[in-house]
Amino acid sequence: MKRLERLESLIRDDKLWPAHNVQQALAYSSTGTLFSIGRDSKLRSVQIRSALLDATSQEAIDDTADGQESGSEAYVQPPLSGQPESLHINRSGTYAIAWGVSDEDEGRQSLSVICLIYADDIAEASPLTDPAVLDRSGLAIMQVEWHPFSDSHFAVLTSDNVFRLYHVDDLDCPEQQVELQLRGRRPLGQLHLGATNAIGFAFGSLHLWERFTVYFACEDGRIFVLTPIVPFGAVVAAAAVVELHASCNAMTDATQRSCSRAWLQRVFPIGGRPPAPPGSLATVTASAASLDDHAPAAAGPLTTLAPGGVEEDSVLDIVSSPASEGETAVNFVALRGGTAALALATSGGEVALLAVADTAQPRWVVSPPQCRMAGDVMAGGGM
Repeated sequence: MKRLERLESLIRDDKLWPAHNVQQALAYSSTGTLFSIGRDSKLRSVQIRSALLDATSQEAIDDTADGQESGSEAYVQPPLSGQPESLHINRSGTYAIAWGVSDEDEGRQSLSVICLIYADDIAEASPLTDPAVLDRSGLAIMQVEWHPFSDSHFAVLTSDNVFRLYHVDDLDCPEQQVELQLRGRRPLGQLHLGATNAIGFAFGSLHLWERFTVYFACEDGRIFVLTPIVPFGAVVAAAAVVELHASCNAMTDATQRSCSRAWLQRVFPIGGRPPAPPGSLATVTASAASLDDHAPAAAGPLTTLAPGGVEEDSVLDIVSSPASEGETAVNFVALRGGTAALALATSGGEVALLAVADTAQPRWVVSPPQCRMAGDVMAGGGM
């Protein structure tokens, strides 16, 4: 509680955050830095770790506010095109994502990747230029998150039920994308519930296929799972890949088993290398590859365990309660034994913590995967 009070005091301190820029997006990095950005495209940062840990709160706050080396300001160039609603910092503190609604058209979204390694008080930004997102009036960004396996990849969920994975060096087109319900002739990742829409997502833990899993919370309260999704170039423990190969033996469906093995061999080509023993530090890099005629599909709804061990296939009462108007954020935590738990929080203050009873495993459908293979096209096939 004391740390929360100190953080609140820091945020409200006029020495750190000018009073004229009250509406701003905040983010806290793993390096102990609090970042802020507003409509003026001025990126402010202050190192607050020492203040949060110091027992004499106000003295530490005063020292933080007065210290010239603790805070900094930089102008984002090119400037943001609207009021940022959210700010996200990657694990290494090298990039930030600011997104919100565009000033030029209230029906369109605005997203920029900001480099946090800058000089001369200028922070270079690269705006998202994907026409599939920007040129569709009324399309909303539901959630943006950095991928846990890569400081250069971030995921975007949009209101058309499309999950996109981008690399910071190429914002014209996603590296990978999955449609979470039927769209024309390409039934990628159909959710099996025609009227349901995904409103948030969370990445899995480091247990078996969980490491390549994305969980989706839907507006009707159901939870779905999508696996495998891994950024091209991500570094993964070789022992984990060997463990996944072994887990394929337990799959009862022959098609799912063969597709999962083929995907592992293409994306993580370990060749004739001897198996990595448990605890080995050896790693393998994910290749830019996919299956030729199969794509990962969302499975569900999952069975969840509410408090008291009661089985539920929906958290409808939490997501759709009168107090839950607005966005529903989805966070993920890993529990002992590889069990997944999803924490759902609403803007109305409702929180639900549910254990996932089902084990995440790949599910494949016959369809060319949508991956960035060459040039500016999305196509199926391995590289």
